[in-house]
Amino acid sequence: MNIPIGCMTTVGYDFVPYKKNLIFSVQPHIGGGLFAYKQTNGTGSEYDFKYKYNMGAWEVGLTPKLYYPIVEDELYCYLANEFNFINLYAKVWDSDKAGSRRSNKYMNFYYTCKIGVLVKTWKQNMAFWVGYTTLDFANIINKNRPYGISAYHNEKPGICFGASFYW
Repeated sequence: MNIPIGCMTTVGYDFVPYKKNLIFSVQPHIGGGLFAYKQTNGTGSEYDFKYKYNMGAWEVGLTPKLYYPIVEDELYCYLANEFNFINLYAKVWDSDKAGSRRSNKYMNFYYTCKIGVLVKTWKQNMAFWVGYTTLDFANIINKNRPYGISAYHNEKPGICFGASFYW
């Protein structure tokens, strides 16, 4: 696949102002994760690549959510808007350069819009969601780029999906 892949894990708390009816909540959260990508030249060889990178990240954010009950007190559809600041640390290998280069990007803002389903049970709640993110890795991948290497583009994960568990 010629798209960046990765995994983020976040921990947060949903503040629900209306306890009787779940209509709205706000979730501050922190998290961290890893991303990776390898653009090959088409041969599939381990050493024949245009560029590749490994990236670590940590983030802080705020997520307001709107809920619509499908089955009262059991099943909800929701819309979430995440506003995040992320710190990225990357190690990049260019195909025609022997060594790797390191770069970082502090407090990069990105936005994620999610639509999901919340299932409430007696002990634990679960949510499953799909969304779109504006997260873009091009700035950090092109940082500290050696002279003679053209800029890399299309470093956007775009579509994201996940599951959440609430206690």
